[in-house]
Amino acid sequence: ALCSGFFSEGYEFLQKPPAGFYPRLGVISFAGIVGLFLARGSKIKKLVYPAVLMGIGTSMYYPQQAVDIAKVAGTQLYDWSLQGYIAVEALWKDN
Repeated sequence: ALCSGFFSEGYEFLQKPPAGFYPRLGVISFAGIVGLFLARGSKIKKLVYPAVLMGIGTSMYYPQQAVDIAKVAGTQLYDWSLQGYIAVEALWKDN
């Protein structure tokens, strides 16, 4: 039931999108394709470049949401780096 509700809402959204939705989607998708083109060679680049370029494209159109996501991501990265530092320090002291 949850899945059918999600798809019906998505279908309704695509039938009556907000103003400028499809051009924005086109710009964001094009940024991802450019990222794939620039990332020739490395598998890591093929993951990072499109994601970064799509993120930049998205943040142009949705700046407040991008700021909120960046705050959460920054906090999470800080927590992970602190946990990594503590783990390395514990290994160093044990040796």
